[in-house]
Amino acid sequence: HVYDRLDDISVEVRMDEDGEMRALGIEAALQVRLFVYGEEKLELLEDAYSLDKKCVLETEEVVVEELLMQNHSKSKITERLSLPEPTSREFKTMKYIQNELDQMKIPYTNIPDGGILAEGILNVSFLYVKANDEVPFGVWKGMVPFSAMLECREGSSDMKYDVTYAVEQLAVDLAGNDEVEIKAVVAFRSFMRKAEKIQMVTEA
Repeated sequence: HVYDRLDDISVEVRMDEDGEMRALGIEAALQVRLFVYGEEKLELLEDAYSLDKKCVLETEEVVVEELLMQNHSKSKITERLSLPEPTSREFKTMKYIQNELDQMKIPYTNIPDGGILAEGILNVSFLYVKANDEVPFGVWKGMVPFSAMLECREGSSDMKYDVTYAVEQLAVDLAGNDEVEIKAVVAFRSFMRKAEKIQMVTEA
């Protein structure tokens, strides 16, 4: 199970081959946390007896994990957002959408019976072209709340889980004079496990 994140992102204008400041240089640090799980079969002593003496066993409770599900799922997000009044007038003369950037935050997860309910916010910002020659570009930002159910039939409130997510698709279109329509596809990778308690004989 892999957690990856970009940190210390910096963007600066750089010279191109003609010596003009028309290139963008992007540098970032990629942080990766990798967890490797394996399944092992062990022989454990459950009980013992003696024919001529009283056998006293000392046991210790050990907690092990059992895999419930490794789930890869996708959730579609569709939302219409109203534009502020000043921005709305600029969008009427908008030529095209130049770029989209996305960032998602999941501040809350709930574990009902049957899976994991992930609730979060999709932060969207995009660059657009305006008719104003003095300031030809503008940036608009909006937030889209969403919820997604990551199903696991054997799931329970005491299970352990790891969830990673990423925005796979993002599209922003004008839906009218005062609205934009945002469509996105969020991919989730979940790793769900449950704890099993066993009594292991440590000494006889």
